[in-house]
Amino acid sequence: YVIKNGEPVLIDGNRLFYNRSYSNLLDMQDAVKFNNTGENLGIRSNGKTLSVERRKPIVKTDTIFFQLGQLKVQQYQFEFIARDLRQDGLAAFLEDTYLHIKTPVHLNRITKHIFSVENTEGSYAPDRFRIVFSKKEDDEDDRKLIVSVKGSRNEDNSITVSWNSENESGIQSYIVERSHDGRHFEVIKTIQQELK
Repeated sequence: YVIKNGEPVLIDGNRLFYNRSYSNLLDMQDAVKFNNTGENLGIRSNGKTLSVERRKPIVKTDTIFFQLGQLKVQQYQFEFIARDLRQDGLAAFLEDTYLHIKTPVHLNRITKHIFSVENTEGSYAPDRFRIVFSKKEDDEDDRKLIVSVKGSRNEDNSITVSWNSENESGIQSYIVERSHDGRHFEVIKTIQQELK
């Protein structure tokens, strides 16, 4: 999506399907990306840029390489709609090679990620983003205990959320999400932590 007047406007998309019957090689099940006149988003695989890729089930060393093109200096938003990709011990992260940050990607619901393109090399690099799958660290996140969360409405109708936690060692970021139905969540803020 491109962000116009504070609202996301869909400009391009891809699909990835996973099933044991598919091949990880380029074949008739995959669709080569045809560039449009505006911004482009494709999946880089087997030396080609694809709009649809069908692959064998995810393993803990897989990576999805995105190919961006014709970006402009403005804000964009990724929306990853994952269905039934969750596996025991599997984690996914969106890696931004320009900002050198990793953002968790949910494997069974929607993840949204806003990013900006600036007039600097690397910001609009075609290979700036990728999703990396990896092994979860022995449920390490289960040892992080949030003690209290507090939300309050400000005079300008914005919301302030604050929290206190224990065992913060190793936390890279906090992600604040909102939901209108308790099932579908969207990221509204990612707060990077300094690793200690």
